Amino acid sequence: MNKDQDIGAIMNDIFSDGDTKLDYSVDNGVITIFLPERVESTNADKLQKSIDKCIAASGCDDVIFDSTATKYVSSAGLRVFMRVYKAHNSVKFVNLTEEVTEIFDITGFIDIFL
Repeated sequence: MNKDQDIGAIMNDIFSDGDTKLDYSVDNGVITIFLPERVESTNADKLQKSIDKCIAASGCDDVIFDSTATKYVSSAGLRVFMRVYKAHNSVKFVNLTEEVTEIFDITGFIDIFL
């Protein structure tokens, strides 16, 4: 089993509640995490734990969040992203939807993550 497969097994064990599935990829020391449709108080704790364990298992310190599918981020979701930002070398977002761009613009996160 290679390192990517090990991470996949970890992620499936940690974050598979049926309603929300966290997918990711690891390439050249960078982990890309594909965010769910909603990042809010109902899933923020599980998401935080999953992200932390996946990053630790991957050995990556550079993180990319792909928000192609994300339509809503609450203040609980913003806290998750800020915790990751404070703990790692580089944290960026790609493929922001119009909804997430608006939230990031209003909150000032656009200047931090883009």
